[in-house]
Parts: sequence; C-alpha cells; structure tokens
Amino acid sequence: MVKTFCYSLVCILSLISLLNCNNQNRVELTSAKGTSTCPLDEFGCVFMPIAGSAGIFEVELGKVAAQRAIRSSVKKYAALMIEEHSAINEEYRKLMRRKGMVPPDTMMRVHLMKIDSLKWLPANQIDSRYAKMMVADHKMAVEMFNKAYKEAQDPEYKAWLKPMLKVVRMHYKHAQTLLKSIVTTL
Repeated sequence: MVKTFCYSLVCILSLISLLNCNNQNRVELTSAKGTSTCPLDEFGCVFMPIAGSAGIFEVELGKVAAQRAIRSSVKKYAALMIEEHSAINEEYRKLMRRKGMVPPDTMMRVHLMKIDSLKWLPANQIDSRYAKMMVADHKMAVEMFNKAYKEAQDPEYKAWLKPMLKVVRMHYKHAQTLLKSIVTTL
C-alpha cells in the first residue's frame, strides 16, 4: 500500500513538473486527422489529456466509493462526483472534438493505480481514504485549472475553463468538509 501511494505521488509530482516546464516545443497530440500540432497554448496541450484522464478517473473512483463506502455522506459525495464529472466529461469531449482533437477514452496509469488502491482496502478504511484522495486530487485540479485559465489564449477553450474552475473549486471545498466530518467521527 505504501509503495502504491509513493508511486502515485511520484507520478503526480512528475506531471506537475512536466506541466511547469516552459520549453518552446509544440506538443503533438492525436487529432481527428492523425497526429498534429495542438491548437491550444503549450500548457493547455499538456493539461487537456491529463484533465480527460482525471475526469474519467473521478467517475470510476466515484463508482467504487459509492459501492463500498460505509457513511451515507461519502456515498452522496461519490454520487455527486459521478453525476457532475459525467456531465463535465461530455462537455470536455465536445470541446476536444471542436478543436479537432480526439479525447482520451482511457485513464492514465496513475489513475488506474489509485482506483485499484481503493478497491482493495478494507471497508472500514474506504471512507477516509476516498475523502483524502478527493481533497488531494481536487486541490491539484484547482491549481491546474487555474494555471490553464491564466495561460489560455484560445477564447473557446478559456470560456470552457472558467465554469470548470468554479466546479472544481466547489468539489474541493466539499471534499474538505467531507474529510473533516470523517476525521471528527473517528
């Protein structure tokens, strides 16, 4: 379990450092017509595939938590994540297609590993682990969406990011409240 957590942490930190690098090379992504230069700013080209994977992850992890959680508050939060991230994912896919890009339909390995780590926990540890994951993941998402919004040059992309940033901030605050309620009852 510690190895899985450490590996996830290393992967996340690597992603953050990749996103913060400021080289002048354009990122190539898969488009509807094959491989092409990404039509977004440099950060957006790296951010969008990660955001797509993270969106799928939120839905799938929410399904695990909704099934295995003990507390009704955790089950409700998981259901909210499934519902809202499913809608966000659909908007994400529409934006990617309008930009001529093919949205990811699978998760990155780090997201798959996090889901597996929750699936195999004893039931009495699911609630707190899920809440901790949601706090950490949404904190990082707020930072990434904020950076993406600040650096966005494409008007349509920037217009999509603005409401998404509000939703991610709301999910982060809700996750913090959920975690506090779990910690105080342990």
